Amino acid sequence: MHESPAAGVIFLADLAESVRLMKENERETIERWLALCEAVRSGPVARHGGRVVNHTGDRILAVFAGAPAAVAAAHAVHALAESDNAGRPPQRAMRLRIGVHSGEFAEDAADIYGQAVNLTARLADTAAPGETVLTPEAREGLVEALDADIEDLGEHYAPKQYDEPLRVYRVGPPGAPAGQAVPARAPAELRPSIAVIPPVSHAPDPAHGVFGEAAADEIIRALSRMPELNVISRLSTTALRGRAEAPAALGSVLRAQYVLSGNYYESGGRLLLFLELTETRSASVLWTERLPLDIAALFRADNPLATHIPGRVAARIVDRELERSLAQPLPTLESYALLISAIGLMHRLGADSFNRSRERLETLIERAPRQALPYAWLAKWHVLRSVQGWSTDRDEDARQALAYSRRALEFDSECSMALAIDGMVHTNLLRRLDEAEESYSRALEVNPNDSLALLLKGTLYAFQGRGELAVEHTETAIALSPLDPLRYFYDSLAATAALSAGRYPRAIELARRSLKANRTHHSTLRAMAIAQVLNGDLPDARRTVEELRRREPRASVADYRANHPTARYETGRIWSDALRRAGLPEHT
Repeated sequence: MHESPAAGVIFLADLAESVRLMKENERETIERWLALCEAVRSGPVARHGGRVVNHTGDRILAVFAGAPAAVAAAHAVHALAESDNAGRPPQRAMRLRIGVHSGEFAEDAADIYGQAVNLTARLADTAAPGETVLTPEAREGLVEALDADIEDLGEHYAPKQYDEPLRVYRVGPPGAPAGQAVPARAPAELRPSIAVIPPVSHAPDPAHGVFGEAAADEIIRALSRMPELNVISRLSTTALRGRAEAPAALGSVLRAQYVLSGNYYESGGRLLLFLELTETRSASVLWTERLPLDIAALFRADNPLATHIPGRVAARIVDRELERSLAQPLPTLESYALLISAIGLMHRLGADSFNRSRERLETLIERAPRQALPYAWLAKWHVLRSVQGWSTDRDEDARQALAYSRRALEFDSECSMALAIDGMVHTNLLRRLDEAEESYSRALEVNPNDSLALLLKGTLYAFQGRGELAVEHTETAIALSPLDPLRYFYDSLAATAALSAGRYPRAIELARRSLKANRTHHSTLRAMAIAQVLNGDLPDARRTVEELRRREPRASVADYRANHPTARYETGRIWSDALRRAGLPEHT
């Protein structure tokens, strides 16, 4: 057995009801199972770059380099099984339960071992016959619409020998790109859109692995300062990093007319960056650049990724010069990676992950005490804790959130992210909506393409009962960030906007889509219950409130009226009454 663990994506397929199938016809079951195992090994697994470790008993164990390959193989394996079942009676059908998990394992010539393998086996036990389920670690490697249709099944205690609940996601074959359902407003549609895909590393040093993320972020910062361009958010484009699909196909998923992509190599102690600009409609490469870089150059004010590259790219799309970005990146690549991981953990909305995200942000602040972004995200952490009903002292969370957002703006008054979060603090915790609107407007002056500022400003309008403005802003936000890892959050707030506009079926549709991606977001349940009541679906609304109360036992109408931003508006009265009719108690 290897002394040092290997890492990869573990795939385990278990034959459902194998004991019954063997009892009814042992010889036939064995012959069919062995034939299926060979077809899986030489077909889907090999085709997607995996390898079968073993297929002893009634399971197939394989490993893959990445989650997209493992999940694509799972789709194909289920299809193989269904093909074998064709023409047979239902009781003789062979169906597989598949679990997929990303982690470390030890291995020898015969098998792989370790807690990650055990967890994958327990995970497969939670799947229904014909289903594939995966852990958050595997889910983070997938892109909705390209890889799979993904549904959050919430937390499960079913896996044996695990005290903590396991977050489980169910995946099916990919459907239509999520971004197609919500169009942008007309002015945004008239502006060309560009997606910057983080360059892919071919450097041997693992420490250079996050350079592509940081490089893309720098280019996006500069391009975003140009009002004539729609710039797809970095959190959406990062999800497509390293994909085998052509840039034109990636641009189609992101609904961008142009894609900037590339790769980089290490040469003589320096990094050699290759970039190309592709027009997605024609799949034509419009511009290429070869740029040698010192890593240290990325963190200087005269960094060529913020000065040279954006100007050349913009010249190929529109006839004007770009203003240089004033925002400064974090001082080390290690810090940048720490920030990205903290954001990901925060938005899983599981208690352990959520608390670990705070620890990482605080560690980052110790390392980079004068950077705006960590303070802004920490302010958002306190807002989310209060909104989720996890706060033990809302006044203290409000005080902390305001202190962090102000600290962020002290270090960078032009940081659109910090301004957007400052508005969120004033909306959700302080309920000072006039000051919040000023912060959102200022964020959009700095960066007209800040999808979070557009989303939050739209939600503010929803709370005030300005429904059409709310829908306009939230739909534009979704169009600018179609593959954002926080898509459930965007859909949730868009549901609130539709609710304010009286579009109750649309609000229910968006809320369901949000809950499918993340069952743990409490405000989505509240919005859906209200929309169901106002749409005349009282039985459904009562079931939604029952789920809300299971997740947030202290929830009540009185608490909602006292702490929700709608408190002094007519929307607050209407929505509170709807929650009351849905069965939410007046007091806890």
